[in-house]
Amino acid sequence: MHNTVTVPTIAVQHGPNGLFVYVVKPDRTVARQNLQVGYQDHGFSVVTTGLSGHETVVLSGQSRLSPGTRVAATMQQSPPEVANTSSAPSG
Repeated sequence: MHNTVTVPTIAVQHGPNGLFVYVVKPDRTVARQNLQVGYQDHGFSVVTTGLSGHETVVLSGQSRLSPGTRVAATMQQSPPEVANTSSAPSG
């Protein structure tokens, strides 16, 4: 698949209205972003709707979050073979 947006599968949450991720906004608070996933493999999910690929997504601690919660984002280091498959920064 070319030109796809992917996120680590651990970022994808299951809610009553479907799948979502928490994205970090410029003010360092989180917002809930609904999305659709077309495919999951090797720890990554291909996002078909909901993300542009330029978002920072939360990978851990989601159970303690709600929209507006302030977070400290850190970049996750990916192995070289994974770095080129994800077009959505994660953190």
